[in-house]
Amino acid sequence: MPGFPTLTELLDYLAFLGEEPAALGALATATLLVVLHDWRWSLLALAVQYVLIGWLFTQVLEPQLAVLKILVGLLICLVLYLTARQVSWSEHQADPQQTGSRATGASGRRRWRRIRVPARRWFPLLISGLTSIVILYAAGSGLVSVPQVPPLISRAAVSLVAMGLLAMGLTEEPLRAGMGLLTFMAGFELLYHSLEQAITVIGFVVGIDLLVATVIAHLTVARHLTSPRPEPGQDT
Repeated sequence: MPGFPTLTELLDYLAFLGEEPAALGALATATLLVVLHDWRWSLLALAVQYVLIGWLFTQVLEPQLAVLKILVGLLICLVLYLTARQVSWSEHQADPQQTGSRATGASGRRRWRRIRVPARRWFPLLISGLTSIVILYAAGSGLVSVPQVPPLISRAAVSLVAMGLLAMGLTEEPLRAGMGLLTFMAGFELLYHSLEQAITVIGFVVGIDLLVATVIAHLTVARHLTSPRPEPGQDT
């Protein structure tokens, strides 16, 4: 009976991607974090991003350490997923007295969303598209290269840092801003580990990643608990 492939072998299966497609894929997933509003799709994009970044880590780290970075990234996504589901479940378990008012105001809210949503979502789409074009142009002209760092790794890291900052600047929600912060940190780590491969440093950075994920989860729950709740008979 054939055994299951090891994590290192699974990472080898990603070799067909190549460095350039993996870097472009990381930029694409970071862009999706800016554009998407559904936390489920955002977390999926973040998980794919961690896998692609893990493949890029194989260019500067040992394969076992690159696998560790992928596992930590997927663990962070799991923590955020459970947190977001907990908040969603709490929203569905609202006061039963509010059910009638929500039902009566449902059609009005849908009409209001039809007016507001396009205007609210077009701006992130536009600004992320322009940022992606600038990043690709700068990468093609060599403006974002960092000394002593492979050019492709340098471009991918700068792309993640830029998109992470953009994602943090376009929202006040802790979960979405937290995913932007994690993207920023992933880009910084990709750049930093290209210069420093000490195991102790990598372990310290992994601990910081997990700590940041815990803080994001706490802030997400705290934001939900402290958000104003509609009074009975008041539309949400």
